[in-house]
Amino acid sequence: MTLILYTHDVKNSLLSKVLIIDDDDTFFNVLKPRLDKRGVFLIRARDGEEGIRRARIEEPELIITDIVMPRLNGFDLIKALKQSSITRDRKYIILSDYGEKRFVENYEFLNSLGICKYLIKSNYTPIEIVNEVIETLKS
Repeated sequence: MTLILYTHDVKNSLLSKVLIIDDDDTFFNVLKPRLDKRGVFLIRARDGEEGIRRARIEEPELIITDIVMPRLNGFDLIKALKQSSITRDRKYIILSDYGEKRFVENYEFLNSLGICKYLIKSNYTPIEIVNEVIETLKS
């Protein structure tokens, strides 16, 4: 029998589950190792419909979604998830290249969908995005 011990910094670890829904692999691949080190298990879906299925099965604490995706955009995805008792009370972050001012600065609209943060990918480094995720999970 082999015994494997896994150690990590418990003080800085959250042990949380986060779903990222994005048709581009880049941010998942960049964020996963950084979030793993912080005790965050990152799950992936590549489009809105897969995101709904994964969210209902995995029940993540936080859902990060792009806006422009195949099969279902990020806003419609969140609206659909808000209708389910399983995912209604989850935290949501928009992480997108789509930064149209009428969405980014429309706090009433974002709040109505339960969106905690709207991050424009090009405005943040991977470390800053990780910090935003950790801060949202702690809130």
